Amino acid sequence: MWASPARSGSVHYVRLMHSDQSAADLALLRRFEPVLHLNSDELFLPAAVDRYVSACSLRQHTEQGVSILVPTGALTVDNLAVAEGGRSGVFLQFVAEHERRKRHPTQRRSENHGLARLARVGLLGRIFDVLFRVSLLLRQTVPNGVTGAAAWKARRIGLHNEPVYYGRVVRDGGWTVLHYTYFYAMNDWRSTFSGVNDHEADWEQVMVYVEEVGDTVEPHWVAYSRHDHAGDDLRRAWDDPEVILFGEHPTVFVGGGSHAGYFQPGEYVTRVEAKAIDGVKRFSAAYRRLLHISPPPGGFGIPYVDHAGGNGVILGPGGQYEWSPRVLDPLDPWVADFRGLWGLDTADRTGGERAPTGPRFERDGSIRQSWVDPVGYAGLQKVAPPSRVDEIRQERLAALDLELAALETGFDEARTRLRAEVLVGSSGADMVAAAEVELVRLRRREAELRAERRRLETGRTAPVDRRAHVQHPAVPDPHDGSRRGRALNLWVLISVPIVFAFAALAVRFLSHVLLWTAVVVGGFMLVEAFLRKRVVHFLWASFATGVLLGTIAVTVYFAVHDWRWALLGVFSASGILVLLGNLRERYRRS
Repeated sequence: MWASPARSGSVHYVRLMHSDQSAADLALLRRFEPVLHLNSDELFLPAAVDRYVSACSLRQHTEQGVSILVPTGALTVDNLAVAEGGRSGVFLQFVAEHERRKRHPTQRRSENHGLARLARVGLLGRIFDVLFRVSLLLRQTVPNGVTGAAAWKARRIGLHNEPVYYGRVVRDGGWTVLHYTYFYAMNDWRSTFSGVNDHEADWEQVMVYVEEVGDTVEPHWVAYSRHDHAGDDLRRAWDDPEVILFGEHPTVFVGGGSHAGYFQPGEYVTRVEAKAIDGVKRFSAAYRRLLHISPPPGGFGIPYVDHAGGNGVILGPGGQYEWSPRVLDPLDPWVADFRGLWGLDTADRTGGERAPTGPRFERDGSIRQSWVDPVGYAGLQKVAPPSRVDEIRQERLAALDLELAALETGFDEARTRLRAEVLVGSSGADMVAAAEVELVRLRRREAELRAERRRLETGRTAPVDRRAHVQHPAVPDPHDGSRRGRALNLWVLISVPIVFAFAALAVRFLSHVLLWTAVVVGGFMLVEAFLRKRVVHFLWASFATGVLLGTIAVTVYFAVHDWRWALLGVFSASGILVLLGNLRERYRRS
């Protein structure tokens, strides 16, 4: 499906570079450039934006509809910002309507990406998934046919002949950030890989954090963009076992269609939870705590899988394709001034099916954190470069000395003032008490600062744990290829349709609908518990639920006749549940 690989690794310049610093920056970028491992079913490669823009039209949402500002073939990266002209609602469109309506040859998928994801959640989560898919009919989404047309057009215009990244070097707070950003013509996560969304255009990035000391350059951290995440969880230490290096090049395993970056190959589950069910989640959590029931598999979120197995094309050093790096000049108009979307604007209210803006701007026109503060983007503003630790320690010691001196002076003055006021009786009891509280606060603050100073002087600072910052690591989901796992996948395929079919039949033909519904749902849950090896848990939950519902029914009945019997029932049932819960916890720990 791909054109012949370009092995030359030719370098393009966004703007002619005349300074030695620019040449040094380019050498740094090339030294640590990433290696991308794509999925075997991936349809798009990182591409040059100038070739993409020349194949787009520029459009605008107006009150009268969508108007074409610049037709296909008349746009360039040089006139893009001028053509936008400061208007709002402006977007590029890669696939025109007539191109979408044509039938294009499709690539045969190597595997089915849709079924196994639903085995990660229970029955309720799968019902929510059905409702989400129905919502796609009501939302403004990327039309059918766009993915195939975009892949066909990208091949036709040679968009994938030369994989490109755009790189810049940013120096801030002792860190040197090698910022690699690359552009895909489309995110086809939903249509090709059964993911959350589709949208034309997709920007992703990799950041390598190095320290320059004299003539040496030491890499310390690396971060990969992943959906809308930012902060500590994105980065790993250069020597972290999770980071795979090819020489000095970090390896990125790219999610199929979504293009999210991961450190290890595998399938990564992302769960989407609607805010509308927050009340259900809170009730469920309280109910589980009351009855000592563990949470359902996958919770209530709809599971979507990033297929980042790395079993496809490899881009970068050692791969089928070499990078064609382009130095990113922040003064170029398409970077600095174009605030429109880089693909089709569907006007989707959730935002998931709208194209993104460029590497500099958010959709609301604000500057991206990854652009203006790449150090803070990965949570590194609080981390000192190793060579500056001693310098920072000395600066902090000097600052502590000044603050301690000021505290001592302030304490002495406050104490003298308080003693004088007490001697002459000019302050009431409340004012004296408040002044004493303030003196205690000053003493505590002084003790804290002196303890910090001793730690800095003796070198007894906090132990360094290079993974302590990772609070929510992305972990590959294990694949269950056993007979039970295959049976669960089959059950996932048929269970929800059977539930809806029974609901329709029950409403039409059966009496006692609620009773029959409870029986059928209970049966379904028992089958699922067996397939997930949770039968004991299911039986306990069913028994506890029965006791709770029975208690409620008996309590209501006796409350009408004699409140004392109702109170006796509540206390008795509570005691039984607490006893059973304690026995269950003891059994679990033993």
